Amino acid sequence: MKFLISLVFIAVFLNGCTDDIKNLSKSECVKQGYKYIVKNDLNFRTGKKELRTQCIK
Repeated sequence: MKFLISLVFIAVFLNGCTDDIKNLSKSECVKQGYKYIVKNDLNFRTGKKELRTQCIK
């Protein structure tokens, strides 16, 4: 039981250590040296085009 609890704790702890750059704003993205792009993609549900933003390495 101790092993299971410690394993779950470690998994939750390490999950928070990822560097997720997808959720950065434009200013944060450019400040950290990443590229910020805006795409005009098709939304398959509605059939309309939408602007999608991405912060990429």
